[in-house]
Amino acid sequence: MNPSHFALQARDLVSTAALTRGFVRSKGLYFCRPRHGFEDVFFLDLLRPSHDAFKVAVGIHVPMIAPKLMALGNADLPSPILFGYLGQLSGGAQKWYRFKGSMDLNIAMDAMWTDFNVQAEPWLRKFNTIEEIAWAFYEQRLKENLVEGKMRRPDPIAWAIYGWLLAQSGKAEESHEWLNKAQDEVTKPIYVKRGRIYSEKIAGARQIPRADPEQRLKEILEKEIL
Repeated sequence: MNPSHFALQARDLVSTAALTRGFVRSKGLYFCRPRHGFEDVFFLDLLRPSHDAFKVAVGIHVPMIAPKLMALGNADLPSPILFGYLGQLSGGAQKWYRFKGSMDLNIAMDAMWTDFNVQAEPWLRKFNTIEEIAWAFYEQRLKENLVEGKMRRPDPIAWAIYGWLLAQSGKAEESHEWLNKAQDEVTKPIYVKRGRIYSEKIAGARQIPRADPEQRLKEILEKEIL
């Protein structure tokens, strides 16, 4: 089955079943279910070009900060702040749903919805407020790995997202701290030597521009932080 035919058939199959669960199609194979201040989302990702199979990502989307994420270069889609694939949500590996034709696709969809009910729905029900989403984002993207003792590399985009989530949950002072931290980071020069990135000038290193998303973040924060 070619990708375009899959997308059309899958769209029709998923749309009907999704409606019974409160989801409506956004774009393509993206589906959203509105809640208070955020949305449950899921989307189908097709394995191409050598196999007929798809996987399903499930996540949380926060519309109030979506314009900022789009300004950083994200696609005009309900990009999830938190997400995991079916299979992963039950503690395993992401699951591929394989098919060879229309009949197999129906069977694969039935299997997907069974997993969705068992894995995705309980996971989504963990989140009821923006504050809970912010805390989960912190645990997933910002908290140091205390078990293995690993330190995370500076991630000003994640810091900014966390700051925006805090602002949406009413924590203005904490939000300002994280946004200032992100702004401080993206204004620092960075250097490269033999393919390694350094935050300080060392012998033989040359200064390089920050990646486009970080440059866009700098522009956003310059307007936000007075």
